[in-house]
Amino acid sequence: MSNLYQYNGKEWIEISGSITGEEVVKKINDLEPIVAKQIDFQHIKNFPWHLTKGTGGDGGNFMGYGAYDLNIKSITLGQITANQNNYATGLGSWFRISSDAARTITGFEGGTEGRGFLLTNVGSFNITIAHQSASSGAINRVLSETGANVVLIPDDSAWIFYDNTTERWRLVMASTSSGHTIRNAGTDLTQRTGLNFLAPLTATDDAAGDETEISVVRTGVYRTFSIKAGEMEPRVTNGAAYVKEEYATNDVNLGYFLFDGATSEGIQFIWTPPDEYNLGTVKMKLYWDAGVGASNGDGVVFGIKAGALSNDDAIDAALGTEVTVTDAVIAVGDLHITPASGAITIGGTPALGDMVVFQITRNPADASDTMTEDCKLIGVSIQYLENSVESAAW
Repeated sequence: MSNLYQYNGKEWIEISGSITGEEVVKKINDLEPIVAKQIDFQHIKNFPWHLTKGTGGDGGNFMGYGAYDLNIKSITLGQITANQNNYATGLGSWFRISSDAARTITGFEGGTEGRGFLLTNVGSFNITIAHQSASSGAINRVLSETGANVVLIPDDSAWIFYDNTTERWRLVMASTSSGHTIRNAGTDLTQRTGLNFLAPLTATDDAAGDETEISVVRTGVYRTFSIKAGEMEPRVTNGAAYVKEEYATNDVNLGYFLFDGATSEGIQFIWTPPDEYNLGTVKMKLYWDAGVGASNGDGVVFGIKAGALSNDDAIDAALGTEVTVTDAVIAVGDLHITPASGAITIGGTPALGDMVVFQITRNPADASDTMTEDCKLIGVSIQYLENSVESAAW
């Protein structure tokens, strides 16, 4: 049992009678001061708790004003219908809050040394506790552990304590709901507050499967492949001659096709495009060297065209429109790489699974082809664009 005390507006005065620690808490809870805020947290703190005896603790000692603050019953506050600056909760240690929409609390009134409370979102909307928001008075602002706003989703809780030294509330712990619960199933996740998917990612809910599906849209992905001279075939009519050469100093061995400087000669090769190919135009670069006797600056002109063949197409079909690419001699014995050709439109309307026939010729009749010596074609590189979606299984 404990002595009974009464607050007279200035200090606590012992009066006759006795009371348990639990009854003290109940009476303080039930107080309705005539003067607004006549008894505040500081008055509770200054109460002579050390003289009270009750049922709390192993020795029956009442745990003091801190125990009062943390053992009080839960208090359900009125619904928040607007963002709250300098939010006044009143006394208590566990506040159940809710809102009519997503709302923000920028600070709390009533901060004193040692005061703390648990805040639980019992509503249906997110409530954000703002970090260091200037919308509330300096002494009412909140410091979060992460330095960022803390969002309490429905059923989340946060512990908040007042730091008298920094004159800030400190949000020292926040709960997070466990598991993955889909709300508003069937809606695009990009519409949800605080959850952003940037291109090329998209996300949607699958209500039937109770899962979230995330997909990647691929755009502008270019791929290249190379064909060396040994994988090409000379044309039967005016075909270029295939030669192997070992360069003398370091024994570098290359196979190449010799294209005449006076007569147009050509080669062909086959490409089976991957399923990711978008069936559009392609571009080509050619790797070559100049024949002995060529002069620096001499020009060479190559012609490129291609055609696609589907199942049951006539093999002897016309190829697409020729595209030319021009390059100049740098030095005999050096590797030359042409600029990228213009867009090559493959004839025959390509389809997945087609075989594409490429033809490369040298065009000595072109005014820009000024090199009279042979040209050595070593290989080519071709660039194509991929589809924006994955290919289907066969």
